[in-house]
Amino acid sequence: MENKNICDLFLDNYEALKGYSFKICKRIEMAEDIVQEVFVSIYSKYKENDDVIKNKQAFLYQAIRFSTYSELKKSNDKCLLLEDDVSVDPLRNDFLMEDLILKTIEEIPPQRRKVFYLRRMRNLKVKEIAEVMNIKPKTVENHITLVMKSLKERILEIS
Repeated sequence: MENKNICDLFLDNYEALKGYSFKICKRIEMAEDIVQEVFVSIYSKYKENDDVIKNKQAFLYQAIRFSTYSELKKSNDKCLLLEDDVSVDPLRNDFLMEDLILKTIEEIPPQRRKVFYLRRMRNLKVKEIAEVMNIKPKTVENHITLVMKSLKERILEIS
């Protein structure tokens, strides 16, 4: 199986790859489309020169997983993303949580968003944020509290 080219490996594993995508997206038509699109993409990039890919089977599954999540994100179908138990698949749970956090952060006021960014992404202390933004430390703490409250509420909404 190691010496098979990517095209043969793909065709031999079509049903399994389709099933893998279906487990994530819960739509057979979407899974079939994703698998076909991944195949066309890989074939057009590598053709006979597929020795670039070391572990071809792992590469295929990774490509299917990435493409499926990407399509789900594009479709913005929250019902589809949340219709089954998200705790079963940690990767899916991470995807949903990241998406939820990003959407919540986009919805908060700009100053609060900046405080959150400086605190969580840049790891600045409350006092440092207050100095950078020229506001009182208590205001920084209030902003952080409000952001965390918003995040908690959104998480509880989907639970």
